[in-house]
Amino acid sequence: METTDQKQLLKQRILALETRQAFELNELKQQINRLSPLNYIKSTLHDITSSPDIKADLWNGVVGITTGYLLPKIGLLGLVQKPLRSLLGWVTKKLF
Repeated sequence: METTDQKQLLKQRILALETRQAFELNELKQQINRLSPLNYIKSTLHDITSSPDIKADLWNGVVGITTGYLLPKIGLLGLVQKPLRSLLGWVTKKLF
């Protein structure tokens, strides 16, 4: 009878270990999924865009590049550039 009880106990322990192994394997797969390059890039971009300081810096960069590109095309570079940049700088500071 002890042999039957020992076999039952051994089967229960094996089942518990197999269940634990399956659970840990599932957790490991989830961790690997979170470490994938695409998820890492998404997470980094989300962190960057959620920071108010970085948003303001990005906005200022976009405004500077846009005005630097468009004003020579318009032909009013000397007349409009400084006041327009001042206005856009002021608007940027008020928004962010």
